Formats: sequence, structure tokens, C-alpha cells
Amino acid sequence: MDLRAPLGLGGDHYLTGVSVGPVEDGRVHDCAGCDGRVRRDRVHLSATVRSDAGDRTAVYHYCSDDCLRAWLAVAAD
Repeated sequence: MDLRAPLGLGGDHYLTGVSVGPVEDGRVHDCAGCDGRVRRDRVHLSATVRSDAGDRTAVYHYCSDDCLRAWLAVAAD
């Protein structure tokens, strides 16, 4: 789901979307919040972050709601 308005995370980084679902590329990812594993067969949260420096977009995967919230609290602080 794309956010109506991007959430500033500091500097030139903005949260532009959050989604819930399985890993689309079929790989196992590291959780960006706790370094746990995000398995390809489990529903999880993903955050899309845009950087205006170089016009890049990255997707970060989280194993739980708590990890995403903790990451957002640190990033937006």
C-alpha cells in the first residue's frame, strides 16, 4: 500500500509504502529490525523507502509488526 504522503525518515529518505504478504522473490531475507529471518513461506511486513539522493528505492523486510515499529521509531527520531 502506498502512503498518501511519504513519511520523512531523516535526511533524504522517505517511507513511501508498507505491504503485507509473502516474500515475492522466493528468497529468505534478513529482518531489518532484529536480524532474524523472513521466510519465503510466511506472511510478513515490507517497507519501501525512497532516497532522493540518486533517486533510489529499497524494500526492507520485517519478521514482525514489532520490528517494523521499532525500526520506524529509530528512523523517524
